[in-house]
Amino acid sequence: MDPNLIPVLGDDIQILNVRTPERRHFVLYCASKKDKITPNEATVQLITLCDGTHTVGEIVSHFVEISGENPSSIEEHVEQILERLLTNEVITLCEVPTYVEIPEEVELIHPLQQVSIEITDACNLNCVHCYNDYGSKREDELTLEEIYHLIDELKKLGVLIIMLSGGEPLLRPDFFEIAQYVRDNSLGLELFTNGTLVTKNVAKKLKALNILDVSVSLDSPTPEIHDYFRGIKGAWKRTMKGIQNLKTNGIRIKPAVSVSQLNMKEVVPLHEFFFREGFYEYKLQPVFATGRSNPLNTTITPDEFEKAVRDVLILEKKLEKEHPLHEKEKMNCGIGTYSLIVGSNGDVRPCSVFGMEVVVGSIRDQPVKSQ
Repeated sequence: MDPNLIPVLGDDIQILNVRTPERRHFVLYCASKKDKITPNEATVQLITLCDGTHTVGEIVSHFVEISGENPSSIEEHVEQILERLLTNEVITLCEVPTYVEIPEEVELIHPLQQVSIEITDACNLNCVHCYNDYGSKREDELTLEEIYHLIDELKKLGVLIIMLSGGEPLLRPDFFEIAQYVRDNSLGLELFTNGTLVTKNVAKKLKALNILDVSVSLDSPTPEIHDYFRGIKGAWKRTMKGIQNLKTNGIRIKPAVSVSQLNMKEVVPLHEFFFREGFYEYKLQPVFATGRSNPLNTTITPDEFEKAVRDVLILEKKLEKEHPLHEKEKMNCGIGTYSLIVGSNGDVRPCSVFGMEVVVGSIRDQPVKSQ
């Protein structure tokens, strides 16, 4: 490796120092790829020198000085680490100094990996099962500055991913300002939308942000059933148009299915539909008796939901012979483990399906760390 080249840390990298009751370890996280690397402490020390002002030779000299070991051995070891970092796209090599600010090391005891921010309660649909009865914008909606401050705080807590949701988040006029601020802070960006407002222009803007993925609500392969579920005629057609715009721009799509009495028998045909469309990662979630949901015709029992999931698993085994299906993610919502929800008025909830009556605090009253 040329000793005159200058290693530069990628602008999408976070450095986390995780201290759990069991152990202490470091994590490098790439926000635009959702990649995690677990380096040793020596590698982290080397990375802190990759600020665009030190050559490879100078970095080798630094480690020779502090270790007192054989220079050729240190040089070989440093170059091996740099090669691995290059391969994993953690750093680049430049010929001229290019200063970048090394992110502060965030020390964590219990990592909070993802936070969903409901940036608005406004929604252009009228879903019969809506868990929080969304529709109109709240008068006490968080301001842009309050959301910026929240994002700053979440980064200091070591959060890796921010999901922007609602309501329908694309109805908020400053949506792209918020999304850009998330990315400017080297945080992973996700979006939860009903898909009806994803125009060609919106999809291009999302692609430019290097968004990790977009979750789109889709409850049936049959337009009439989906439209009834979503309360607006033509919703299915508009959602599918939005999905096509996302696909055209190469954006990862994760359909989200709300399983109820209305579409319980549609779950398997819907999975077959996903397979034909090339969606191998999706989320099934039962409809609960909260918000606008009517227990008599929307909610399902745990046994009914289990049957629907089992039916899908049987189908997946058949389809795996034709196509390797996605790696399954954690089945729970993250409650008490790695995620939480911040409502559009700043209220903090432990899980997305909990109604507004289950609030543990507000970011307007105290920091997230205290809740």
